[in-house]
Amino acid sequence: MTPTPEWRPAGTLPFGWTKAEVAYHEIRRQILDGSLPPGSVLDQDRYASELALSVTPVREALRRLEAEHLVRQYAHREVRVAPFSGDELRQLYTVRLELDPFAAGLAAKVATQAELDAVAVLLPAHGRGDARERLIENRKLHRLIYTGCHNGVLIQILDSLWDRCDRYRLALLQSGDAAVDSAREHTAIMEAFCRRDSRTLRRLMINHLKASLAEVDHVSFD
Repeated sequence: MTPTPEWRPAGTLPFGWTKAEVAYHEIRRQILDGSLPPGSVLDQDRYASELALSVTPVREALRRLEAEHLVRQYAHREVRVAPFSGDELRQLYTVRLELDPFAAGLAAKVATQAELDAVAVLLPAHGRGDARERLIENRKLHRLIYTGCHNGVLIQILDSLWDRCDRYRLALLQSGDAAVDSAREHTAIMEAFCRRDSRTLRRLMINHLKASLAEVDHVSFD
């Protein structure tokens, strides 16, 4: 998952943050880490009290989360965490099949040596830990690669797509319905990236994403 910025006690604001940003980051974190399951009602008054804020910045945060398709607003201003949808997950993977390989191929050409070294460091220890730890490791690896493309727009889009996909994968892991990504596939991806083999990296990334989609495609979320 995308790391949440350093948290502070209720009533204090991290430097440069608005009150709406405080509410946004905290509610978003709870959605992405599964603390707030799909369909959960978001009590605006409770969040305002817990975060020592007024209701107005909480409402602003929820509007922002709605724009990211993480929450939905229903009649009578009821707001709930967005439900899971098999169609949505397949659509997310369809877009990622285009953008992830493109970003990785670009990154292999323009990444700095420090970015290559950061991926190389992961090689010896990759694939260790339990399923949840490896899911987090999976996200860390892929983000290290796609941020190496140095295209801010592309990185922002992929961050959002990955957040929405990982919400599903975390739920599957918690239910015992998902396998863990192949360490062998990841090793090949890391090695191609570290030797700046853009063509091979794109091919490996496409195959990797297709395998991940096949893994979740049989699961019904609807």
